[in-house]
Amino acid sequence: TKTYTFTYTDCEGNTHDWTYTYTILPPVLTFTNNGLADIENVNNCYSPNYVSQLKTDAQVKAMYSSNCGKTIVVEHDDEVVKSDNCDWKITRTFTITDGCNEESKSQSISGGDNTPPTFTAPEAATVCRNADNTYDISTDVTGTVEDAEDNCSTPTIEYSDADPVVNANGTQTIVRTWKVTDACGKFTEHQQTITVNPLPTITATPATQTITYGDAITPVVLSSTFSNVVAPTLPDGLTYNSTTQTISGKLPAGDYTFTVNSVNDISTECGSAEQLVEIHVQKKALTITLDTTKVYDGTPFVVSASQLKYSGLVNGDVITTGTITTDDYWVGDYTCTDGSFTDVYADFKAIKSGFGPESVTKNYNVRFDVVLRIVVRPLEITAKSDNKVFDNTPLTNSGYDFTSGTSLASTDAASVTVEGSQFYVGSSYNTVTAWQIMHTSEPRDVTACYAVETKKGILTVNPIQEGFNCPAMVIITLPEGTYEMTVTTEQTGVATLVPAVSGTYVTNNLDELNPMSAEVGTYTVIWKLYDADDNFMTSCEQIVKLQYAPCEGVTDYHGHDYGAVRIGYQCWLTENLRWATGTHTAYNGDDANADKFGYLYSWFTAVGVEENNVNAVPATHEAADGTTYVQGICPPGWAVPSRNDVEILDNTAGDVSFLKEPSTLYWLPSYVGVGGTGFNARGGGMYNSTVNRYEDLMVNYYFWESDHTPGTNVIISPAIVYYCDHIIHITSLTSDRKSIRCIKKQ
Repeated sequence: TKTYTFTYTDCEGNTHDWTYTYTILPPVLTFTNNGLADIENVNNCYSPNYVSQLKTDAQVKAMYSSNCGKTIVVEHDDEVVKSDNCDWKITRTFTITDGCNEESKSQSISGGDNTPPTFTAPEAATVCRNADNTYDISTDVTGTVEDAEDNCSTPTIEYSDADPVVNANGTQTIVRTWKVTDACGKFTEHQQTITVNPLPTITATPATQTITYGDAITPVVLSSTFSNVVAPTLPDGLTYNSTTQTISGKLPAGDYTFTVNSVNDISTECGSAEQLVEIHVQKKALTITLDTTKVYDGTPFVVSASQLKYSGLVNGDVITTGTITTDDYWVGDYTCTDGSFTDVYADFKAIKSGFGPESVTKNYNVRFDVVLRIVVRPLEITAKSDNKVFDNTPLTNSGYDFTSGTSLASTDAASVTVEGSQFYVGSSYNTVTAWQIMHTSEPRDVTACYAVETKKGILTVNPIQEGFNCPAMVIITLPEGTYEMTVTTEQTGVATLVPAVSGTYVTNNLDELNPMSAEVGTYTVIWKLYDADDNFMTSCEQIVKLQYAPCEGVTDYHGHDYGAVRIGYQCWLTENLRWATGTHTAYNGDDANADKFGYLYSWFTAVGVEENNVNAVPATHEAADGTTYVQGICPPGWAVPSRNDVEILDNTAGDVSFLKEPSTLYWLPSYVGVGGTGFNARGGGMYNSTVNRYEDLMVNYYFWESDHTPGTNVIISPAIVYYCDHIIHITSLTSDRKSIRCIKKQ
């Protein structure tokens, strides 16, 4: 830094000072750090090649600038501070100059081996104990590490064993820990399991047992320590279950011994074991008893061994040979009893003096107690039954039968006396009165060998059932206004029996039927035939029909006369009403149609209720038969028909063609009926209130019924239409207009 002072004098002679200072700066290097940081914690072995990761001179030069315009020069020097694989460091020192200044910078790279070695532990091993209860788990037996590796050094291998753990099944488990360590102290551990098997043993429980023949042995349970039981060779009758390691079954009487063995699960080198099993089977006490009875059959009593009763015989054993035979066939007791016998005899004979043995069964100690007994034979003798139709002579039958379930022995013959008689219709007993039974192979009366009971037969004289004939059906017409009549045999005739049999007479029930009521119409006269002892034999029925009085029409009903006709049980007017009342109209408004077909009425007018009141219920009247009906605008005693009335009419007519008037004046040619019932239906059509038009003139006949569900203007009403052979019911409205045909109710 320089300072200059100037002095000057002005023209007046005054002196003045002026100072000037200036500074010259030195050359300066400017550093800009651009990644010149140390590199640390490199995980690897030492290598001089890591210097390649440090900055170069050129890279450092680029970090500097100079203010004096000098050239910057950078040089470096590398120094290995540490070269141990576990801890190494390389330092690079840079010298920077620009001719005026000099600076020093450094960068280092450092690291060490932090990667543990790798290896695979030996597989789990199993060893056996030796006879002295020692065992060998050296690596020669259990295996060692074969593949230990490290990235920087040769690792060291070592292991340690935990204390053995004793398991519930008798084995021991030893956990061996393998450790592999590198030069830097980094290590890896893996475990190996070593199992030590105990010495093989086998026990049989029970090892010795005594049983009685027929009983199953107490199951022999085989148990071993970590060993397999070798399937033993067993006496016939015993089986071995390898799953439960159990021997079970049954044996004949005798003594049996056999050996069971076991071997180690892993290797036969671990040894084997064996156990002796003894089973003693004693003979079973068997008592053979028989206190049996045979019904007398005229032959000796023979009993097979299979019929004997065995107390103590083992289930499944059967003694099938041998017989006991009595020495006579007469009723009595035959015995063979002796408690001293010890064998089962395959063939013997029971007689009054005893018997002798021939053979024996080995599994039993046997005792006999046998009684054979022949008892009287039940015999039921039934007198034969017989029957015939009454002929005024006695009925007898001297025959007999042995009742089912009893019979005469094949060796015997019987002599039987039967008495009985029946004369009139009815039954009486046919009775066994005497009998004797003889043995046929020798002249010997064996009646005493039978317990005889007798049953009575029935002698029956049956009523005559054929040839009794009634008179033919009689039709009697009631006069007009008559509703009952007394009918006599002069009107009906009399029933006859052909051919006639003396000792008979005939009755009838006319007294019960008279007087006959016109309301019924058809009656059955019952004719009955009796014998002289008043026993009923047969009957027949005669039909008597009473005709109804003809229906009477109605005269001057609101200026018109109406005919009537009876169709079955009903009486109908033969024309539709033509009374101009209520809501009515002639078809198309033409009165000429009213003369031909009658008026068309609304349903409300027809049944006599307020027009268009769908909730109205028509008034009803009681008919003579107790039923009710709706008169409506029909004459007194007549009614607007009910649904039931129309159905009866339809069923009675059989076909609507019989209800139609057979004339083209009232039907189009193809719709004309055949008539015959007198109903005289005419195709008067209807008025359809829905579309306000007349329909079906000379095609269909529509008329009202009284049936209706209150609250609705929809109604189902009958019609005779061209496409059906029966009266049908169609849905319409109560405001439609249709014909009215009245039916008699009084």
